Amino acid sequence: AELVRRSLGLTPHAVQLMGALALHRGLLAEMATGEGKTLTVAMAAVLAAWSGRACHVITANDYLAQRDADSMASVFERAGLRVSCALEAHSPEERQALYAADVVYVTAKTLLADYLRDRIAARHAVQPEWMQVQSWLYAQREQQQAFMLPRGLHTAIVDEADSVLVDEAVTPLILSEERDTEGLADAVSWAHDLSNRLRPGLDYRLDERNHSLDLQAGAKTLTELEAWRLPAHWRAAVRRHELVRQALVVKHFFREGKQYLIHDDAVVLMDEFSGRMTPERSLNSGLHQAIEVREGVPVTPMKQSLEQMSFQGFFRRFKRLSGTTGTGFEARREFWRVYGLAVLRVPTHKPRRVSDWSPMFFADDAAKWRAVAAEARQVVQSGRAVLIGVRSVASS
Repeated sequence: AELVRRSLGLTPHAVQLMGALALHRGLLAEMATGEGKTLTVAMAAVLAAWSGRACHVITANDYLAQRDADSMASVFERAGLRVSCALEAHSPEERQALYAADVVYVTAKTLLADYLRDRIAARHAVQPEWMQVQSWLYAQREQQQAFMLPRGLHTAIVDEADSVLVDEAVTPLILSEERDTEGLADAVSWAHDLSNRLRPGLDYRLDERNHSLDLQAGAKTLTELEAWRLPAHWRAAVRRHELVRQALVVKHFFREGKQYLIHDDAVVLMDEFSGRMTPERSLNSGLHQAIEVREGVPVTPMKQSLEQMSFQGFFRRFKRLSGTTGTGFEARREFWRVYGLAVLRVPTHKPRRVSDWSPMFFADDAAKWRAVAAEARQVVQSGRAVLIGVRSVASS
């Protein structure tokens, strides 16, 4: 607290010290918005880094990683520590050097991807533990340079823990590489042509809710009759049925401007919630290639999975795990069951003036949004601004 006062000119409140101690003891600190979680996390990171072990502060996005690392840099410097932020925009070589810092601000996605790269490197190495022993004995440091995380994993402090540890927890992150598959473009084009000749309800059955479908006897018969047009290694029933199924899924459930865009003569996927393009992502099982054929852009090679892991499995690998959240108490049972994290509700610095009203229910969306508009109009007329939170860009 004294270091913070001398470096930033700020005096931490008692509740911020309470939050920092909670993080240091491996708890999940529930702190309301505006209570100074950024400073609280920084103080806990100083305590963790003083142990000499790796400390990663997990943020929601690269902007927050950069902002928090820059704004708290003077605190870490006064504490005798080096801080860095490892961003997705950095090259692997740049991130490798940044991970050597005492405290590293980074997103969960970037850190997990680099951890999986290390798993691949270790799998390809011959007895990686013995290589490390040799490096220590003979000071051959170049042998360690293959690993992205030179200090390994030890402490993780997760900001917005409800989003990272619950909402996205079971989503797997997959590292893949391109695999040259002979005749892929011809096979996907064949499936696209057949999909336009098949009739929904007769040749195949759609499941609108789960975005899936089942081929019926008519579709299977047509694929068998037209199999002679396929390259030899694509003619097996399982392969040709899957090709046609993927072409039909793309036909019925994928729309340009919703799930993807055409950018620089390539199919680029869109994030459903943020609306941002994600050029580093691709669909698997031939779906991506099916979209490319439909849109008339060059067909890219299929990708082969090298490593994958869910965020839930990843964060359970840390020796010490803690985090902050504004709404952790509701999910306290899940935090305890999955991660062994107890939730501590940190009181606010001053009494809250928020009014929590009872929920209102409507028969349909139209009635709900009319009520939202009426309420917003009334509040704006009183001289206050209104923020309406929605789940997706489409809703916005």
